[in-house]
Amino acid sequence: MKTPKYKIDKTQSIEHKGRTLYRIIALCDDKENNEFRTGDMGGYVQSEHNLSQSGFAWITDNAKAYDNARIEGHACLTHNAEAFNNALIKDRCYIKNNTRVYGNAVVQDVITIQDNAQVFDNAFLDGTISIGGTCKIHGDIRIEEELRLRGDSDISDRKHYLPIFNMDGDLWAFARTQTGGIDVTLSSAGRYANPAITIDELRAIKYRFQSDSDFVSRAI
Repeated sequence: MKTPKYKIDKTQSIEHKGRTLYRIIALCDDKENNEFRTGDMGGYVQSEHNLSQSGFAWITDNAKAYDNARIEGHACLTHNAEAFNNALIKDRCYIKNNTRVYGNAVVQDVITIQDNAQVFDNAFLDGTISIGGTCKIHGDIRIEEELRLRGDSDISDRKHYLPIFNMDGDLWAFARTQTGGIDVTLSSAGRYANPAITIDELRAIKYRFQSDSDFVSRAI
């Protein structure tokens, strides 16, 4: 019989949103990601269903997984992040800070969700994706490409965002905000910024890349 990766410590419990959650304790070392060692206290789960006993998925700090949420593969839920309802987080995803993944959302592949971002409803994320700020990804949206967003983007439809690479390999991402404006995230060499950008500059970028995006066309 395979040795369990962790145990649930019923002596360390908290009440959270009407659920009783329990601390987890590592029973082995994470020899791949070094996220945990034998005896380390992890985050909180409602039941063993929430965190796979196989692979190197882990929940740490005060992060919480409950209801039917599932963390598996090599995914990590850390800081004060939460996964609940029927959320599924797997592969090499890193969910941190005060983020929330819930509803029937699926987050897989190589994804980082941080700050106060939320992914919910039936959102499906699969790719090399980084989401931060107060971004909301929801509805029935499927994002299966490289995308990096900061700010207060509000995306529930493919027409709400546009990722564009330039000739230098920088990635510009345009997205609808929660107030109907435009968020611009520029990522270069792994660093991110929300540059101030004028409508004329946005028109020039659109012209340069010959974009036919409905979102950018309507936005400018």
